[in-house]
Amino acid sequence: MNFTSSFPSLTRDGLFSGSAVSPLWNVLAWLAMLLGAVLRLYQWWAGGSFWVDELALVRNIADRPLPQLLFAPLDYAQVAPPLFLFLQKVCWWLFGDSDRALRVVPLLASLALLPLMLAVARRVLDARLVPLAVLTLAISYEYVALGGQAKQYAGEVAAALFITWLCLRLQQEQTSLRWKVGAALAGVVVPLFAPAAVLVLTGCGAVLLGLAMRHQSAVARRETAGIVTVWAFGSLVALLWAHAVISPNTQRYLRWFWQEGFLSPNAHLPAELLHLLTDRYNKVFGWPRPHLWVWATVLGAGVLSWRRHTVALVLLAPWFVAIGAALLQQYPMQQRTMHYLLPSLTLCFFAGVEGLLVRVEDGAGRLFAAGVALGAAVPLLLSINAERLPPFQQQNVHPLYSALAQARRPGDAVYAYYGAGQSLLWYGPRLGLQPATYQLSGCHRGGGGSMRAYLRELDAYRGRARVWVVFVHGHGQEVPTLEAYLDAIGTRRGSRLEGRRRMPGPYYLPPPYAQLYDLSDTARLARASADTFSIPVVPANAAEQHWGCYGPHQALKSR
Repeated sequence: MNFTSSFPSLTRDGLFSGSAVSPLWNVLAWLAMLLGAVLRLYQWWAGGSFWVDELALVRNIADRPLPQLLFAPLDYAQVAPPLFLFLQKVCWWLFGDSDRALRVVPLLASLALLPLMLAVARRVLDARLVPLAVLTLAISYEYVALGGQAKQYAGEVAAALFITWLCLRLQQEQTSLRWKVGAALAGVVVPLFAPAAVLVLTGCGAVLLGLAMRHQSAVARRETAGIVTVWAFGSLVALLWAHAVISPNTQRYLRWFWQEGFLSPNAHLPAELLHLLTDRYNKVFGWPRPHLWVWATVLGAGVLSWRRHTVALVLLAPWFVAIGAALLQQYPMQQRTMHYLLPSLTLCFFAGVEGLLVRVEDGAGRLFAAGVALGAAVPLLLSINAERLPPFQQQNVHPLYSALAQARRPGDAVYAYYGAGQSLLWYGPRLGLQPATYQLSGCHRGGGGSMRAYLRELDAYRGRARVWVVFVHGHGQEVPTLEAYLDAIGTRRGSRLEGRRRMPGPYYLPPPYAQLYDLSDTARLARASADTFSIPVVPANAAEQHWGCYGPHQALKSR
């Protein structure tokens, strides 16, 4: 399947085949991978406790027998691919239920994406730019953090790169029948580990089939059609499994939760896509003035399409499939659900730089070309700061609960905001906080005065001199309103106990903490009650009221 006879440097065997690699650029690329591996291992080791979204999946893995884990709808509005769940269950059997044990699979996937990025970059880029492409993923805060979260998203990035490499090799080289059979079977296994692989297989398979129809012999066309057919079968199996093991309620909840990630076919679509890309460049890569780099990436895609149109098709086809899926309301393009698409963007950006390198080498000479290559490193250098280095901790509640267990006296009351439910049920018994020792609040979302239900729950503690209040994973104005009410009717005692939170840039979730209150002062208690205290005016929202309490933060089982 060789469509690149005009590029003889792209026809060598091996995982890292591609353009000729000088020792210097090869060493730099491996150093970039080594740096990425060190960052990921450090994140895995020091990443702290699970946060609520991880716990919602982890509790399914720990509490269920394997058949029920794989073939029944998951609790807490969770969905995950079967092979990922199976491997997580194996880690739980072998290593126990520690934070690190249940992050081994994402860690390995995050480590694997580094050599996979190297393999793909060598087939796309000039050797001088390969280290920069690898370094982009190696130091990206989001990709480092994914390797320390007990979720499937790191696997989706690795799977997308693996499929891209398969497709490029099938496109660029004459491969053996055994290798083609292996490539076909990979299309059955990979979607069971990473659902987004279905979109990548669809795009890459369409490209391979289209090119085969135009350029290959009848025998080669049949081989390509066979590979793509097996990929289609694997994708269909993964889709049917996903449909069979998701409950109708969870399906409706996820459609509501990810509604902003679904696109609309209107005149604003280009601007919406531009906003998505700008947001991802800013938050995932941390490149300053991200809109400039987005336009540079678009230009790079054009350059790559002109110079190596078949390679450009392989990189960009999954994007068109993903956009189509989002337009059809089938798979969202937002935040972590589009991480698997971003490596192809970085390759397009550096392909644009490569096009410029070729022009200046022909004109201004190699010294100026070296300057252009160094200039391509500018956004990476500007993105590096202490804030974007691990460890990243979203809700490190373990030290908070440990301190609370030590500070709590016999007879102390503990009121826990419902966002703390998942973590208290998981970590509490290990630290001496049994469910009988605290009251978990209800979930009262939806606006229209629904927050008063929290205040009524707090009123049950009037007259008590020691009441601990625990806040984790606050939503909207709920926690500030509860704090204001407690300050009106009671007095804070001592410093608050805090969990750790370390994330780059502004983050929408406040750090978890616990505060001791004295609610025994009758004069202060007379100042307000649940029915008279002024609360923020929040318009009633039926969808929020219905689905806001259904998701992963709901500690009780929901389907």
